[in-house]
Amino acid sequence: MLKETRFPMSEASANAQMIHALMRGLVASVGGPENAARLIAEQMGDDHDKVLQATRKGTVSRRIAGSLSWPLDEILALENAVGDQRVRDWLFQSRPDAAQEASLMQLAIDGSRESGEAFSALLAMIGRKGSRADARKEVAEAVAVMLRIQEELADDGDE
Repeated sequence: MLKETRFPMSEASANAQMIHALMRGLVASVGGPENAARLIAEQMGDDHDKVLQATRKGTVSRRIAGSLSWPLDEILALENAVGDQRVRDWLFQSRPDAAQEASLMQLAIDGSRESGEAFSALLAMIGRKGSRADARKEVAEAVAVMLRIQEELADDGDE
């Protein structure tokens, strides 16, 4: 009788299994492989070769079964289509500094947008095409984002 030898699971293998588990859940949340394939195709645009590979229901079925790995562009496409970033969230957990950088990046994006809206509202008011109330509201939103950025930077310490 042969004795079965089990080797410890490598970190790469454990990561692949976790990604497959998360993606199985994501595919289930959209109603199965056919809907997932359609959503991926819609997100990936008009490149016929990419869409052809990604949109096959059978390809998605093989990916969720684990016989094919998930390409990053398809993971991101499905997450974006559904608004559920479970794989990204799991990846960021392992790098707290990356999560903080992503948070700061989002605050920078929000700050830029809100500042632009504030200046636009101010210029509209000056040009008599907007109200003082709208300008005050937009400036308050921009200041709120800037204060959140200031808080994040204060928590980080001096580096």
